[in-house]
Amino acid sequence: MDCSQLAEAKINTLAKLHYYDYKNSMNQPIVIRIYKGRQAQATSAFQADAARMAAQGYRPISQAWAPGAYGCGSFLAALLLCLVLVGFIVFIYMLIVKPPGTLTVTYELRSH
Repeated sequence: MDCSQLAEAKINTLAKLHYYDYKNSMNQPIVIRIYKGRQAQATSAFQADAARMAAQGYRPISQAWAPGAYGCGSFLAALLLCLVLVGFIVFIYMLIVKPPGTLTVTYELRSH
C-alpha cells in the first residue's frame, strides 16, 4: 500500500466518514466531494483530504455544511409507536440525538 492509498484509507475510516467523489476521473477541472458525519469530524476529514487533493493540483473553492435531519417517515414511525408507549422514548431520542450532517466541498483544478 503506497502513501496515498494509506492516507485515503485513513480518511475513509476516520470516524466512519465517507466521501463521495462526483467526478470519476481526477483530471476533471471541478470535483465535488461530500463528507458525512458530525461537523467537527467532517471538517477534520475535509482538512486531511484537502492536503491530498492539493498535492494533485486541486484547491477548495467552496464548502457548505448542512445539518442532519430526520425524515417524515421517522416521525410517523415514532407517532405510531406512541400507541404502545415506546414512541415517547423514540421522540425523546429524536429530539436529543441529531443525525449526522453533510459537508459539501467543491474543488477546482489549478491552472498551471
